[in-house]
Amino acid sequence: MKQIAIKITNKPQKRIFIIHSDDISENGSLINCLKEMNDCLLKIRNLSKKYSFTFRILKMTVFVKADNSDDFKEKEIEIYRLIKSIPENSDFPVMIVAQSPVNNKNIEIEITVLMISSTNYSYTYNRIDEGEFCQTQIGDDISIYGAVKGDVTISEKDDTSAYNNAIVCFDKMNAILKNQILNFGNIVRQWGYIGKITNYELRICDEGKIETENYQMFNVARSEFYNIVNWKHGYPSATGIGMSVVGCSMEFIATNDSPDKIIIPLQNPKQSNAHEYTGKQFINNSINNIQPNTPKFERGKIVISGNSLDLFVSGTAAIIGEDSIPGNIDKQTQTTIENIIELCTKENIDKQGIFIENDLPPFSGVRAYIKEQKDAEIVEKICRKAFGNIPILCVIADVCREELLVEIEAYLNCSIKVLN
Repeated sequence: MKQIAIKITNKPQKRIFIIHSDDISENGSLINCLKEMNDCLLKIRNLSKKYSFTFRILKMTVFVKADNSDDFKEKEIEIYRLIKSIPENSDFPVMIVAQSPVNNKNIEIEITVLMISSTNYSYTYNRIDEGEFCQTQIGDDISIYGAVKGDVTISEKDDTSAYNNAIVCFDKMNAILKNQILNFGNIVRQWGYIGKITNYELRICDEGKIETENYQMFNVARSEFYNIVNWKHGYPSATGIGMSVVGCSMEFIATNDSPDKIIIPLQNPKQSNAHEYTGKQFINNSINNIQPNTPKFERGKIVISGNSLDLFVSGTAAIIGEDSIPGNIDKQTQTTIENIIELCTKENIDKQGIFIENDLPPFSGVRAYIKEQKDAEIVEKICRKAFGNIPILCVIADVCREELLVEIEAYLNCSIKVLN
């Protein structure tokens, strides 16, 4: 393995902003949601004016409180309409997720923003079917930010297959990638929002009746698409997390492959590679010998292009090896953060081919997915102490294992100088 030496230089090229209304209501009515949404959009417009020609939204993720699928459908339609009615800079991919923000908020928004002069890059926005994406190009570096959805607005009584919904999402993702002359092997970051992630789906097949967890059905669908391409840079960094309604939605970031670009998967010495799990964690209540599909993702991913470094930390939980660590929310949150810190040490990154001369800066942003509302304050406090004064977003969502209480992901962008 060729060793690459870099030095961290000045301010980042991309930033994460977390936006919420200052006037919130515990009442989750449509009117209150839209009021908070309007307040958030006003703040975003003010940010755009403040940063002027160095503010381009690459993707927007809206987290909304929803009691059921019908409630979510109504809010999703109106929230999307409001976003796209912004007179300036509204052409960016939008993902609206049925995950309740903490602290009684009905709406919270995360935006990823490119913070360089508009004369230094090109930007295009497009839609294919129900998939949205933008393409940025800086020199030879091309990046795609995409958002696709299956049917997340179906009735709770019509719990359409988690597998089928995931297939729809991967099909739409594939269409976007092909449109850009890319394939799944170009994905470096992926989010899967999976309704009722730890519920079970009863299927009938040639081997008999099989009861399989929704997350496992998502993994089956993912494997069908991922197994047909060459992953020479490793699988994407990824998060698979629950939603409060049935269905499936996905976001992704893909990048082209070029001789000057460095793409390296990060492994954690404290955790097994998820794609190499033995399968003992997958509950598949059947009498046949159907093999489970491992989650196809890396613990982290580094992408270096030109003078920019992106470090994507996958959704991380209190897992050592491949076993969940039991305990209360304090212990699980601390263990999760220790896993993230271990992954991102200079020593661990150096082992995987990148020597960093000076110190990495703080993360650009962190998301925490918390299973129980009652644990939100504890998780927020521990995250703030560990990560400092950075954008941190906390939402309520089921984690992919019943016993896990929290999952945390992180992102870092910084400017660099390649020394060799």
